[in-house]
Order: sequence, then C-alpha cells, then structure tokens
Amino acid sequence: MTKKEFLDELTKQLKGLPQSEIDKTITFYSEIIEDHMEEGATEEEAVEALESIEEIVKNATFKAPLTGLVKEKVKKSINFTGPVIALLILGSPLWISLLLALLSIVVGLLFAVGGVIFGLFVTVGAILFSGIMCVVALPFIFAENPLAGTFLLGVGLIFVGGSIFLVYGAKFVTKYLIKGMKWLVIKIKSFFVKEVN
Repeated sequence: MTKKEFLDELTKQLKGLPQSEIDKTITFYSEIIEDHMEEGATEEEAVEALESIEEIVKNATFKAPLTGLVKEKVKKSINFTGPVIALLILGSPLWISLLLALLSIVVGLLFAVGGVIFGLFVTVGAILFSGIMCVVALPFIFAENPLAGTFLLGVGLIFVGGSIFLVYGAKFVTKYLIKGMKWLVIKIKSFFVKEVN
C-alpha cells in the first residue's frame, strides 16, 4: 500500500471525528511515513511498519474529546432551522435533565471504579501493616507467653507474605478495570462516530 492509499483509507475511516482530529492524525502518520522513508525504507515498507488502520482509528476515537464528537454528530445530522431551534429550546428541560442524568451515571461509574481500586490497595496496605505490627509486637508478647508469641509470629508472617501476593492480585484487577473503562469510553465515543459515518 502506498502512502497516498494509506492516508486516503485512514481519512475515510476517521470520518465522523472532528476535522481537527482527522487533520492531526493524518499529519502525524504522514510524518511517520516520511521519517521511515528518510531512514531508507521504501514507501510500502514505511506504510507496512505502521499499526493497522483499525487500531489507529480506535486510538484516535479514544483520544478525541467527547464534546467534539457530539458536536460533529449534531452538526452533520440536524438542520438548524427555525422550528428545530424552537423545539430544542422548548425541550431543553427534558434533554438537559437527561444529559445531566447520563453525566451523573458516567461520573458515578468512574468514582465507583476508582473506589474499588483505592479500596483494594488500602486493604492490601492494612494487611501488610497488621503483619508488620504482629512482628513488631512479638518480643513483648513472647516474653509473657511463648506460645502466644509463636502464634503471633506465624500470623504476622502470613499477613506480610499474603500482602505481597495480594499486591499482584490488586494490580491485576486494576489493570482489567482500567481496560474495561477504556473499552467503555471507546464504545460510547464510537457510537457518535458510527452515527456520523
């Protein structure tokens, strides 16, 4: 695929994004192709070295501001005549309420995911701190009751060791929660992009 064919196809696939985002993406990838060619690659090799057009579109959609996508959809799908403007004004109590409800759901979801992530790491930290405190208290307990001291040592070591494993679990869960949120954002944004295409 030549540079022109690649950029034409990319432009076609990016349709629905705000024109400023399309221009920025096309300029960026045009410069990357030029850089590869300056390093000695042929035009086809330079294009082949890039990520797929689908991946580029997915990343551009994720990075594009949602307000720009909504504005682009509205601009291309609604003809703002007098009656349409009057309906928008008269219906504003309804659509503003719905928009605020949707915004509240999205913000609530973000806070919920953030709370889960924060809660995971606080829990792991509390278990680690408890284990350390068991080990620190060991000499005092052991002096009074060696059996209780031995038990406390075991509990402390289990907590410290368990917290090390739990950190990996918390990181794993966090990674997939963030991926899930990114997927959700892309799905919401692609709704606006596909509607315009």
